[in-house]
Amino acid sequence: SSDVCSSDLLAKINPNIVHLQHWRGFSWILESAKRLSIPIVYTSHDWGLGCLRTILVKGEGGLCDGSVNVDKCTECVSKGRNLIGKANELLVSTATGERLLGTLERHSSIGHWLSKHGAVKLGLRKRVSLNFQRAKAILSNLSAILVPSAFAKDYYLQFGIPSRRIHVEPWYYDLTVPIDSTRADHEQVVLGYVGRISPEKGVARIFEALLSDSLANPINLVIAGAIQGEYAEKLHSKFPGNVGKHSIEWMGWIPHHDIHKFYEKVDAVIIPSEWMDNTPLSLIESIAFKRPVIISDIPSIRDLVQEGRTGYLRKFNSTQSIEQVIKWVSLRPEALFQMRRNIPAVKSSVAYASVLKDLYESLVTSSVPVRSI
Repeated sequence: SSDVCSSDLLAKINPNIVHLQHWRGFSWILESAKRLSIPIVYTSHDWGLGCLRTILVKGEGGLCDGSVNVDKCTECVSKGRNLIGKANELLVSTATGERLLGTLERHSSIGHWLSKHGAVKLGLRKRVSLNFQRAKAILSNLSAILVPSAFAKDYYLQFGIPSRRIHVEPWYYDLTVPIDSTRADHEQVVLGYVGRISPEKGVARIFEALLSDSLANPINLVIAGAIQGEYAEKLHSKFPGNVGKHSIEWMGWIPHHDIHKFYEKVDAVIIPSEWMDNTPLSLIESIAFKRPVIISDIPSIRDLVQEGRTGYLRKFNSTQSIEQVIKWVSLRPEALFQMRRNIPAVKSSVAYASVLKDLYESLVTSSVPVRSI
């Protein structure tokens, strides 16, 4: 199995510390390090350890409060399943159904089809319970965990991690090219979106908001991101150059060394994500370039965005809320420029690495025996 193989590999490497930068699907690395009594550092990039949906958004919609328990999470996942998914859940909720799916999975072609279509083989309540037990067993044995927000710290505390081992360190960013912070002589407010153009990012809500008759002042919208996939291509085809009275510039995909060209164009950045991001990197980048944001009001970003000072918090999954904020800033373009003065500096990669170095040294010093790399 993967965890046995990884244990053998780690035993051969014999590291002082295992540090996992985790999205999801790699928790077996932590289990292998635990088995070998190697100090473990974990940096969380999502909520996958603890949340089967990984996004802390309820199955029926709306934000999760971050608390984890079997009854609550079972109901949440169930409400998020489509009809086929619910039928699958109903089947595996019985011992007979579990055995049937287990038998079918061992058949190569059928097993491949089931995996491809995301079929589940264990009952939902059992999956939720096992996931929570596994998360607690892994996380409670960490030597240290780095999280980017106070909300993330509260989330991981419920898995038995001592508070002193949880280090709140917002993400870092290195400016590619410093840009002029003075306001360009725009006739219109220029708002921008940068990132993946996909449903979970909520990009379509920006266009829906701009179609409102309540927006008297036209704005310019700049979109930076690859126009790939049905969702992005449909938006580009429907709004190639304008949304009603508002103009649009599609920049396409931009290599990182040219990302400053996007920020030079915009007065503020819209981040309308429909997931509970564990502090979006586009937010950190916007802060680094001293651009205020219009962002979903989610707990994981409230440490960094102050309403009316460094950005505007709009209601989660609300097109009308985006519309209201756009209307507000379109009437007060200079307010966006004034807000740049309030935006704090972002830690550089060198400064972030220094934090890691100090943490590693403290763990190696306190670890007995000390391993050699």
